[in-house]
Amino acid sequence: GIAVKNLRTGEAAAHNSDQVFEAASLYKLGVMFALFEAVEAGELDLDDFITIPGWAISASEWGVYYAGDVVSGWEALEAMIALSDNPTALVFMELLGVDRVNRVLKRYGLKNSRVDWSGATTTPADVLKIFELIETGRAVSPGASRKMREVLLRQRDNRRIPAGLPPDTPVAHKTGSLPGIAHDAGIIYLPAGPVILAVLTENLTDYGAGERAIAEVARLVADCFGGRG
Repeated sequence: GIAVKNLRTGEAAAHNSDQVFEAASLYKLGVMFALFEAVEAGELDLDDFITIPGWAISASEWGVYYAGDVVSGWEALEAMIALSDNPTALVFMELLGVDRVNRVLKRYGLKNSRVDWSGATTTPADVLKIFELIETGRAVSPGASRKMREVLLRQRDNRRIPAGLPPDTPVAHKTGSLPGIAHDAGIIYLPAGPVILAVLTENLTDYGAGERAIAEVARLVADCFGGRG
């Protein structure tokens, strides 16, 4: 499934953009929205420290911390988004509550996205909307949107959308990975202006080919929208 939108011109294109996919780590975008909402409400402070619990490590196949590690909220956010760390995401989900994350998704009109302890679902159209809210300063607040964008720009896994773009093209993006599933979505900062692209896949038998296909879609998008005016 693909959804793309040129924010400067309003041009958009889609293919199976309302198809529901397993979200994989794209669910962490919704957790980030709910987290910043709680921060803005004064309920949480990202300067506070979090101890990574053993249960979060045990429940995760991938993580950068060990049980008992103490990190700031900012460090945990960075790990969850830029490194797609799973234990920090689970800690934030427990702090916030799954119901709250789902209420936030619903409030922003992301009607086909849902988070659960057993998994999460979303659509290319919903993911595009998440990034449009961030880029236009409507994700919680202009300040929160800016901070979200900054951490998304530091995404470490650049084998998908960025791989199809000219070198040094800034991309504020989030990947999602599970067996047979490779997603990437974000804001591509082209010379002519920002373009949002969401590509979600499933049933991949050749994972590398799936990643290369996402890069090729990004290349086509850059060719189409990347002119200087």
